[in-house]
Amino acid sequence: MDEHVKEQKAPVPNERPAVWDLVIADMKARDAHGRAHYGTPLQPFNGRDPLVDAYQEGLDKVVYLKQAIVERAEANRRSQECRADDAFAAGEHEGRIRGAAEFAVEVLKLL
Repeated sequence: MDEHVKEQKAPVPNERPAVWDLVIADMKARDAHGRAHYGTPLQPFNGRDPLVDAYQEGLDKVVYLKQAIVERAEANRRSQECRADDAFAAGEHEGRIRGAAEFAVEVLKLL
């Protein structure tokens, strides 16, 4: 069975808000925006084709998803580069300290 459709363990309660409440609040805000923008609530038989509207919204969603994927990949790549740069800098710094310590030992031998 695909890992995305398999049965999962029960959710663990926590202090965060219920997702349904968040979605309902978003829906109310979206309804208010639509009423202000179009001057009427969304109603059946409003002269528009809901399948075309939904399809166009779906295309927009796909574009936003692709944008998020590209931006996340770029952020991950940059994060890995920074970690690599930090590791290199730390190694270079350690090398300098080791070199200075070895130099000090050689100088002390001369005394």
